[in-house]
Amino acid sequence: MRRRKLAGIRRLLLLSAVTLGLGLVLPCLRMKPGFWGVENYLPVGEPESKSILSGICHLALSGDLFLASLLLGFSVLFPVWKLCVFYSAVYRLEHGLPATQSLKFAGTLGKFSMLDVIVMGMLVLAFQSFPGGTRIHIEWGIGFFLLSVILSIVASIQIKPLTH
Repeated sequence: MRRRKLAGIRRLLLLSAVTLGLGLVLPCLRMKPGFWGVENYLPVGEPESKSILSGICHLALSGDLFLASLLLGFSVLFPVWKLCVFYSAVYRLEHGLPATQSLKFAGTLGKFSMLDVIVMGMLVLAFQSFPGGTRIHIEWGIGFFLLSVILSIVASIQIKPLTH
């Protein structure tokens, strides 16, 4: 029974890793510039889509290294590290070894994964109030990123009782 549960958690982690990868590279937001209705008659700008990774690159290239580093850490590096820690815990549990301290740390910090989703939502709300009719549309990438966060939280919840 325990082996079957661990295999299910491993599948959850794999699915979370795949959806994280998709969430990072697929477009998350599409901005359609507006200029008080004149955009229909004059070339104001083309709609532009950004993925999480392209957004981080854009911030870094435009000189905003602090924000780029913050987003890289919490949107890319931390989720990848957390999935590695969870997978390591599953491997250790399958082989009768105790879980490491990093599992507790990852579980505690795992709640901050939702922070990225909240930040994306706040950005959309902020851009919706741009003057001139500029619109922000949510794309598929944010859904995959959110699904990855949810799957990793579910995996974390299922791993915790097995470590005691």
